[in-house]
Amino acid sequence: MAAVVASRDSGTSFIQALQHPSPSVAVQGNTDERGGSEYNLALGRRRAQAVKTAMQLLGVKETLVEGVSFGEEKPAASDHDEAAWRQDRRASIAYRR
Repeated sequence: MAAVVASRDSGTSFIQALQHPSPSVAVQGNTDERGGSEYNLALGRRRAQAVKTAMQLLGVKETLVEGVSFGEEKPAASDHDEAAWRQDRRASIAYRR
């Protein structure tokens, strides 16, 4: 199963990707390393849910989108400062076909 991860610069490419005959999307909620594991997993879930809700408002069917939380487990940056933490606080969209 191929996966493509979109950034916020990808505009409406997630809607275009959903035109595939059997698409599915995983919205991956991520956090920075600060805070406890349980807190960060819950925060990642809230981030993923917010993006999932926005996608539904744009017309994407709920059954095509799964929200998952990685918490602090998949950092985008390896440093331990505000600039790195800013990059870690995100929701990524992975397309699976």
